Amino acid sequence: MSTYIYAITSAGHPLRLDGLKGVGEPANELRTVRTDALAAVISDAPGDLRAKRRDLVAHQGDGPSRVRMFRSFDPAASHDLDVPDPYYGDGDGFTEVLEMVEAAMPGLLDWVRTNR
Repeated sequence: MSTYIYAITSAGHPLRLDGLKGVGEPANELRTVRTDALAAVISDAPGDLRAKRRDLVAHQGDGPSRVRMFRSFDPAASHDLDVPDPYYGDGDGFTEVLEMVEAAMPGLLDWVRTNR
């Protein structure tokens, strides 16, 4: 199962989730994940959930050319650009996701530097 990320904000931001529901049928429960500096609102996401480009543009407020899937920055990535949730696999899931992140980061950093 994948994880849907709704928001990432500072850890001190009041996250009011009362009455809100996540994606899926039936709707998945929203929860927060926190570090010292950041907080994220997440839920489980159905495996067949796919974002539509128009939805991504609406959330980002940018034109379509600035909306990218994270793994699209990895030149060796196949057509499957999903990053799996490592909690729902075998023990190698965390290593697999770390390798995906490490492979995509150089391309992402180059893109950010070029498109600021």
